[in-house]
Amino acid sequence: AAGCTNTATVAVTVEEALVVSVSASDIDLCKGETATLSASGASTYVWSPGTGLNSVTGATIGASPTSSTTYTVEGSNSCGSDTETINVNVLAAPAQPTISQSGNTLSVTLQVGETAEWFLNGSSVGNGASITITQNGQYTVVVSNENGCEAENTGNFEMDTESLEEVEL
Repeated sequence: AAGCTNTATVAVTVEEALVVSVSASDIDLCKGETATLSASGASTYVWSPGTGLNSVTGATIGASPTSSTTYTVEGSNSCGSDTETINVNVLAAPAQPTISQSGNTLSVTLQVGETAEWFLNGSSVGNGASITITQNGQYTVVVSNENGCEAENTGNFEMDTESLEEVEL
């Protein structure tokens, strides 16, 4: 009818463009370790390649690649999708050390750039490629390399009392 008016209110929601971000640009980890990869900014996430991943979906996943890998995560929501990459660099770990005993000396072979720390029943008792034992017990050697990666070995060792020289007083 003439002179009639009608008013309607419409709510308009403008969503921002989707931007996916990851927890870090690069992650260094020692071979055999697991890195936690996290993404944010979307509703759903798909990670690729799936090699070394504990899951290919989700905002947070675990990655244990055997070699350096670039992962891509695609995040999606009702506005679209976005991708981001993260590099997981796998660093070489030392070989598992072999503890040798000669008399009362325990030793390991170290490669260039490696260090060793020795433990007796869990307490530190020395550093370097060899130590002289002064008591029986469980000895552990932890070998570290320049990457900060570690390998260890443990064994029960007894003093060699037959090789001790008799001291005259």
